[in-house]
Amino acid sequence: MQEVNRAGERVWGDPMGCDLAAEASPLIALEVMRNGEATWTEGVSFVEACQIYTDKTCTTLKASSQSFLHLHLTFLNTSTAARESLIQSGATVVGYLPVKYSWHGDESEDVSRGRGSRASKQRMLHESVKFALQPLWDIAVKGFEVHVGGVEVRICHAAQFSYVAVIPEASDMLGTVHGVCARGETKRNELASTSTCVARRAERTKSLIDKCRRLKDSGSRLNFNEHVESMWIEGYTKQLPAIFNWPFSNLHHGLDPYNVFRFEAMHNLELGVSKVIRVCISDRLRSEELSSNEFMDSNERPKAFKVLRTSILKSANAYLQLLQRDSPCVGSQFDFSKQSSTDILNGLFSESGVAPMPEA
Repeated sequence: MQEVNRAGERVWGDPMGCDLAAEASPLIALEVMRNGEATWTEGVSFVEACQIYTDKTCTTLKASSQSFLHLHLTFLNTSTAARESLIQSGATVVGYLPVKYSWHGDESEDVSRGRGSRASKQRMLHESVKFALQPLWDIAVKGFEVHVGGVEVRICHAAQFSYVAVIPEASDMLGTVHGVCARGETKRNELASTSTCVARRAERTKSLIDKCRRLKDSGSRLNFNEHVESMWIEGYTKQLPAIFNWPFSNLHHGLDPYNVFRFEAMHNLELGVSKVIRVCISDRLRSEELSSNEFMDSNERPKAFKVLRTSILKSANAYLQLLQRDSPCVGSQFDFSKQSSTDILNGLFSESGVAPMPEA
């Protein structure tokens, strides 16, 4: 779990030893006692920090055979050895989520000729998540018994502290528009120039969707369409996050469905946050206003980013080629360059922006 210490340095630690746990655990205990179905006993009751993870899988070695997502569930505040043992044995897989869809009728308003909209696919995905996790949600507040050492009995209350995924999958799970920030209200065409943004909150999403339903029920088609368009611009679809109904998520901003989302670094080089960063780098280096004091022209004036763009990106391409040729720790070799290309920039960065990568 990521935090910042007093010196402003980024640090990592056990999830139950971080500020989030220290602030959220007392709130969860109060919610348990307020509910009336259970009691909170110090030394017996405890909060279990849950993490879910979605990952594509293949039924064969063909890349086109992706037919479902694994839904993994693990507990963060257990020993690393125990957690890894469960993962390796496949015991963390609690469900399979659909990727491919087919319809045998046009029952839904956004399904026609056997093809469904993204909204209809999201509903199916979210219903699958609910089906897999509902048993845990139902007993999260009441708690369930955990036997420690075969003798001691403790009461566990499961709260979601982390959701890990590649950005496209997270957009579907969180009900956000593809191509925008999954955690902040940033417009797609402003990703390269935005330094701060308003964080998404599930309660705000619910209020937007409730208004959408009221406008639809009132028959005000024009106002309904305008509201849906404004939601889309801010990155919201007409679907709540799939994990919205997890108990305790509204008690602390750190447990909000958007805030528990973590980028899955292993797959994100091409598909997610790293691609966004590379696109932003390429776009910002086209700026005539931004400049760097590290590079001066003959008149001792800072050079504009646009002047430096080609040199910087050529160096980045050369560095990547050096890594893939000389580094003994790189097991897979990827060639980003076009063999017949005559462009000045040929590699991970190209004249048009970011080179596509066939394998992630």
